[in-house]
Amino acid sequence: AFESGSLGIDIECQGPHLNQEHLLAWQAAIYLGRIHNGLSGEKFIVPANEILRLMGKDYRDHDQRKSLWKLFEDLQGTRVFLTSHRSRYVGNLLDSAAQDGETKLVGIRLNPDLAVLLDDETLNNDIMRMASLGRNHLAMWLHNYFATWSSYRTVNVHELHRLCGTSLDVRRFRYRLKQAGKALIACERSFFTKFDVRDDDVVHVEKKST
Repeated sequence: AFESGSLGIDIECQGPHLNQEHLLAWQAAIYLGRIHNGLSGEKFIVPANEILRLMGKDYRDHDQRKSLWKLFEDLQGTRVFLTSHRSRYVGNLLDSAAQDGETKLVGIRLNPDLAVLLDDETLNNDIMRMASLGRNHLAMWLHNYFATWSSYRTVNVHELHRLCGTSLDVRRFRYRLKQAGKALIACERSFFTKFDVRDDDVVHVEKKST
């Protein structure tokens, strides 16, 4: 179960264990669904290359293509329970996915009921900004975490260590955190204006409105 902080949305998932790779595939599907008028539940067809590109992957890598299909299998098999101050929802993250073995085109059908909730209540993260972070999973997690904040706030290293569920010890996590902060400042269309890890382990973040 998860709580999205200031958005006041409780989310519980049942099914396959999801990770940052699933998040990237899901965000890419939602982004492409908006472009191709697929949020209403209509099936839309896109090249696998385009999905991988939006995920920050090497679209020429055969293994990446195989992994993409497994990600969509997991997303289709995941039930999500969402509760907010104004609504409750239960359903699958993805209605269906299909791929042509010759053309490698992928047909995606989003869950139209969930799409309405996404359009109405959730944060619209910039997919190109996420893709530019590549495989820096900590930076991607921090991106989504801080995107729910207002322009200024502080949090300590130990709290971030606990929240993100890393297996790193605090010393190594602190180093990775500093590197991830640099990546967030430098990434495409960054909304971060400051990311400092102080000597007292307080993380000071300043950002543009999101």
